[in-house]
Amino acid sequence: MRIAKVGDRPLQLLRAVRGIDLVELPMAEQCCGFGGTFSVKNPDVSIAMASDKARHVRSTDAEYLVAGIRPA
Repeated sequence: MRIAKVGDRPLQLLRAVRGIDLVELPMAEQCCGFGGTFSVKNPDVSIAMASDKARHVRSTDAEYLVAGIRPA
């Protein structure tokens, strides 16, 4: 989580949970394309980036998706 500057602590926390099989997202560091006004100013690029992210999520066959958000 680059923006929140928490490093890999959320991932470490998930790795410590017993009973789950953690499947890491391919290309996890790749931007989703929806930050700030980027999606408004660059809709075609934003849609392509979001499509790539969704494809990576689907490729994991994971039952749940966990995502971090930046606190307001």
